[in-house]
Amino acid sequence: MPNSKVLNRYDPTQTTTLRNNFASEMRKRFYKLRGVIRKAIVDEDCFGLTNNNLTTFAEMTTPGRGAFAFPTSAAKVDAFMEWLEEQVNRGILETVRIPQLGQPLQKAWTDIYIDSAYRKGVHTARQKLIQFGYNVPSLEETGGIDVVMQHPFHADRVGLLFTRTYNDLKNITNAMSGQISRALAQGMAEGRNPRQIAQLLTRTISGPVGDLGLTDTLGRFIPAQRRAEMLARTEIIRAHHVATIQEYRNWKAAGVTVTAEWSTAGDGRVCEDCAQLEGREFTLDEIENMLPRHTNCRCIALPLDKTKAKESKEEEPIELPSEERNDWSLPDISPDSPIYDILRQDSYYYTSLGHGENTVLSDNWLVQLVKLQKMDGLPNRVSKEQFDSIKGITLYRGVTDPLHKIQFLSGEYFGGTGVYGNGNYFAMSKREALGYALDKAENVITAKLPESAKVIHWDDLKKEMAEWSKKVESKTGFVPISKLVNEGTLTEEQASVWLSFKELGKDPGRYCALKGYDAIRVPIAGGGEQDYFVVVNRTALTVLED
Repeated sequence: MPNSKVLNRYDPTQTTTLRNNFASEMRKRFYKLRGVIRKAIVDEDCFGLTNNNLTTFAEMTTPGRGAFAFPTSAAKVDAFMEWLEEQVNRGILETVRIPQLGQPLQKAWTDIYIDSAYRKGVHTARQKLIQFGYNVPSLEETGGIDVVMQHPFHADRVGLLFTRTYNDLKNITNAMSGQISRALAQGMAEGRNPRQIAQLLTRTISGPVGDLGLTDTLGRFIPAQRRAEMLARTEIIRAHHVATIQEYRNWKAAGVTVTAEWSTAGDGRVCEDCAQLEGREFTLDEIENMLPRHTNCRCIALPLDKTKAKESKEEEPIELPSEERNDWSLPDISPDSPIYDILRQDSYYYTSLGHGENTVLSDNWLVQLVKLQKMDGLPNRVSKEQFDSIKGITLYRGVTDPLHKIQFLSGEYFGGTGVYGNGNYFAMSKREALGYALDKAENVITAKLPESAKVIHWDDLKKEMAEWSKKVESKTGFVPISKLVNEGTLTEEQASVWLSFKELGKDPGRYCALKGYDAIRVPIAGGGEQDYFVVVNRTALTVLED
């Protein structure tokens, strides 16, 4: 786990001021747009909806009195939206022409903030590499930050970030324009006065206003201005992260091996998703697209302290061998049993572990059983030479999203679901796994299940589960449980919990966890290398390091 090596736990990236300034500038530009709209509609009556002849001091940014006083509402809306687009381009999407030899350079106002964050990331990366014992020179020794930024890879990365931020901001203003157009048409159809229409449109920008905007996971309205401020804060972290990873990668190419470690801000505002990743180790390829993990994320990828990493590896506890795992398939019927605690929980739940912003169904009972059997640890990751020396079956698991791979290798145990039992599905054929990985080799996990693993064949498992079903009925069926209630051994509430035990073991994956099996071998037509494995015990696997 990271310790005092992180100098500022509240803001490990040390970009708070930069993020606040970027968000503040974004807020000012939207505020100015709201003011222009209000002035155009109310003070100057650009739609010609009132008959008074009061004069106002018009600014060049407003369209002028009666500018959109067309006979039809449709014409008013079209003209207003055309004017609004011009104001958005002038203010929120402002670009500046920079004179230079040849064609002048066009830069967005957002570029200066992204550039500053990127430079900060390069500086942080170099500083941390030196601090944690990597043999790299200081920025000054390599010519300073301006010289380093001329490196082709840095120039390419920051250029892509410029484009990304500007395009995302443009997407926000495009969505805002659609919302304003609908609100304006609605206001005119309802015969609202200029002040009411102006209020409706400005609230469309700043919120709240009905269901005209995008919503978060709780269904709450997210106005354009708020989305833009969130974008500003998040893209600062993204630029900082991309810069640090690229700087680590540059030195890796020079022969310096860098492994990244996830570090949160370490305060009460850290979310559950990020807290679970605190101190986890990743390759640069794995962590490259993981940050920012969510909007307003403040986490950072630090280079692993090689001395600390060595100590940690030496102290890593050894997992129990599979033959020593307990058999919980016929437990004592008692409220003190750990199985009873599992049965009281929901059998399934939805989680976003390893799936970014998406949620998927996970088998909670399987997860709890695996933890009980101490099979939820991480797989051992080794070099190719070490991998080839292990006797066992080589397996492949293809995933569609790199996050799924990272979750399996370094995250909490995920209880996946499947036809042949819940658990983690592997194929003996790499080609088969590549199909699930959409032909992306980097999304394939190569693992070895050792000869010592407790593997049960699908046909044997079906027979064993059929016999177990008869035995468990005589122990946790309605009649024996009712007898325990009458004897006063169980309360009615406890009895209702134990009656679900048979349901717990109906799934082949859960049954294997109860018995202490590491995996199920599922024969497929053709046999041999076409067979599948449902791996329940993740710690039984040894994974080939990418």
